[in-house]
Amino acid sequence: MIMDREQFRVHLKEGNRKGLPLIKMIAFKAKYVKMDQMDFETHFDNLLSVRLSNVLASEFQGKSFQEFSNHKLSYYSGLRNMGKLTFYEFMDVLYDMAVPIQLDYKSNEYYTVTQLANILVAKEEDLIRQLESGRYKDAFINEQGEWLKPKPPENEY
Repeated sequence: MIMDREQFRVHLKEGNRKGLPLIKMIAFKAKYVKMDQMDFETHFDNLLSVRLSNVLASEFQGKSFQEFSNHKLSYYSGLRNMGKLTFYEFMDVLYDMAVPIQLDYKSNEYYTVTQLANILVAKEEDLIRQLESGRYKDAFINEQGEWLKPKPPENEY
């Protein structure tokens, strides 16, 4: 299943919270990465509205793609004349510029909140709040996607 636009926005916002630049959050299509200089009139094949093109051009015209993509998402929202609607359009443009991101989600391979609450002896509401704040990052799955602790059988909880 390919990540839809809303999932992509959540992905960008999560990366922004971690302080990651766009280049570390998105695998951009080759035609964008190979740009030596940003030229918003010829390189973007009508992806950008006039307003968004003007906002980005005022900041990045003539700069390299590396300079464009080496900022975290909140930097772009703070650009002059970047209103809320223009910023949402910018995130949609980033979605179009990205290589489609695959989601391989199989719910039976992950802990449920109830299972984690029982394992950690915590209330589900508290656990959800802590998970959302990144409290248990890398506690159950390592960088390679392997379980650090064996998953209990479903009937155990």
